[in-house]
Amino acid sequence: MTTAESVTGGKDASTLIDPMDLLANLGTSLDARTHTQIASALRKLIVLRAVPDDRLPAERELAKTLGVSRMTVREALSVLKAEGMVDTRPGRSGGHYQLQVKPSPHWRSAVANVREEIAELVQYRALLEEMTVRIAVREADTDEMEARLSAAIDLMSHDPDQPRFRHADTAFHLTIAQVSGNRHLCNALADARAELFSWIDTFPIPYELGDAVAEHRAIADAIRDRDEARAVEEVHRHMAKTADHVLRLLDSIGTRGSKS
Repeated sequence: MTTAESVTGGKDASTLIDPMDLLANLGTSLDARTHTQIASALRKLIVLRAVPDDRLPAERELAKTLGVSRMTVREALSVLKAEGMVDTRPGRSGGHYQLQVKPSPHWRSAVANVREEIAELVQYRALLEEMTVRIAVREADTDEMEARLSAAIDLMSHDPDQPRFRHADTAFHLTIAQVSGNRHLCNALADARAELFSWIDTFPIPYELGDAVAEHRAIADAIRDRDEARAVEEVHRHMAKTADHVLRLLDSIGTRGSKS
């Protein structure tokens, strides 16, 4: 199963992504099965907001999915807890819960040097997205694809908070990537998205839905119509707007930070 095959067609938000399948495929790209590497895979799962609610799967499920011991998972979760990404709660309703990532306390010193990195990540992601939409236009089962993309857009259109929007956004783009059947391409897209979001989460950038729903709907419509040129154009328009939005807000908070 490829990374994007972890995306399902259910309209219930909790079924937009199967987090365990996504985690299993992210795990295939690990160089080793140390707790540090497992923490890296779990970090991507959290940043991508693949789990729609806050509670993460149980340790035994994570261990089985990743092919490691529960002790290794526990050590990995401890790393993420120290980073402020996970909270462990006792009791019957206890377990490990993902937290919304807070901006780094050192963001002011980083903002001046990160513009080029973010611009390059957006460009890289745009090239990956272009490959996936080209394949989707040529090979997708249009009815199934439309149902899956519509479910993600439907969640976006109900004015979600940032975690719910990111969940829907991840489902939308990984659904398109599914059609390639190429594990490396799917993992590359998931990695690029996670790295970009990790940078964005470093800074106190306000969440704005903006034109995101319309942009995603335009991509979905072009794929449905089997219009490859239009689909590619809409993807690049969407990514250009994403880059402009993020970099503009970075410049804005950078100006504020320099005056603090």
